[in-house]
Amino acid sequence: AFLRRVFQNQCQKQPTTHFKKPFLACSRRFYSPTRLSYDPEEITELKFPTQTVFAGKNSLDPFIEAFRSTGNQKPLIISDPGLSKTGVIHVLQSEMESQGLTPEVFDSTQPNPSTKDVINIAQAFWDSGCDSCVGLGGGGPLDATKIAMLLVAKKRLEKDQFDIVRNGAAFVSDELRPLLKSSAEFLKSIPLITGIPTTAGTGSEGGKSAVITLDTGKVVIGHPSLMPKYVALVPQLTENLPPHLTAATGMDALFHCVEAFFVPYELGLADGLTPEEIEYCDNYAKKGALLVINNLPKAMERPSDLTARLNLQVGALCGAKAFRKADLGAIHATAHALGSKYHLHHGTAIARMSVPVIRHNESKINDEHKSKFELIRSMFADAGFAGETLSATVSNFLKPLNLPFGFDGLEVLEADIEELTDLATNDGCQTNVVRLGRDDYNSIFR
Repeated sequence: AFLRRVFQNQCQKQPTTHFKKPFLACSRRFYSPTRLSYDPEEITELKFPTQTVFAGKNSLDPFIEAFRSTGNQKPLIISDPGLSKTGVIHVLQSEMESQGLTPEVFDSTQPNPSTKDVINIAQAFWDSGCDSCVGLGGGGPLDATKIAMLLVAKKRLEKDQFDIVRNGAAFVSDELRPLLKSSAEFLKSIPLITGIPTTAGTGSEGGKSAVITLDTGKVVIGHPSLMPKYVALVPQLTENLPPHLTAATGMDALFHCVEAFFVPYELGLADGLTPEEIEYCDNYAKKGALLVINNLPKAMERPSDLTARLNLQVGALCGAKAFRKADLGAIHATAHALGSKYHLHHGTAIARMSVPVIRHNESKINDEHKSKFELIRSMFADAGFAGETLSATVSNFLKPLNLPFGFDGLEVLEADIEELTDLATNDGCQTNVVRLGRDDYNSIFR
């Protein structure tokens, strides 16, 4: 009965055609409105027009098989020092070698990748003679993988005329975006991109965008060609995440879904989506939110619960598909500001700002948006986290996760609030459920 109430009649028509933004459509099996749990003992294939996702404990096997079918032989596994210490990279390398591939490894990516990171990755790719790549890790390695492959594409086209180390920074900051829009030859030169996430948060494995830190700050670069062609969701790779990271990454995934769902319909149309595509995005958002709400507490209580872990990974994937609808809202804008100012984990910043932003939005929304807020509130309530308002309900959900609220534990001065206000006001995530200005952001931070 609850599923019928959540999805109403929006999922009754299964998508049978691909729309002009093909990465929004999905297979009938994945799009079932009643499927809200995935069995880690099975291998579930989630098919999209430009991407195939394998989900389950043994999903590496079909992932590698699909990889081999492309004819590429020498992938660069791109990861970070933390995963290198766990032995996960060695396991993937060994599995690929046992299937006749000859992978190389780059394991020095930072959590918030910079221009230097992607230059180093691209140079390692070129020096090793690699022909493809696997981004392995959280959002940092996956995002760095995408941007680095664009540098490789430029090198493939211009060879000795383009020096990755000397010319890479200027290329990323000045030339990259126009080239993505105008050069079919450049797009064809991008190596095969695949991904294996080890968290359930950013959804980078399911999206066409990447975040990179330039000298001027963080920027988002997006294009359909950056969508990983093959992805493996291996729940045991997230099993040993510390509790605070499980909680923080889960909050990121959750509010990708929630904020995408709250984006006003007209802003989705303005972004070029059809009504059908907006409906798909909203259904991804609702499904993803339900998966996270119902499984994050389970994963926190019993970290070895691989069903909960896999459901969180699919929830994060849904979030990535959902926020193709325009962009995200003030929770992300304020979290970006707070995280940048105090060097906080993004998911932790999301948790800090979620309740203040929702409370502010509740005072301004119209009846249409109130019904959406009530729908999300009912999801939390049915999972045992009832509150009179959505902001109170989210607060109840956050408390057992042991995540901080607002400015707890931070030393925030008056001048800092003004700086945070400016950062949030100028952030790219401005498709909030209601339009906010500088005074609104200042009020939220206060």
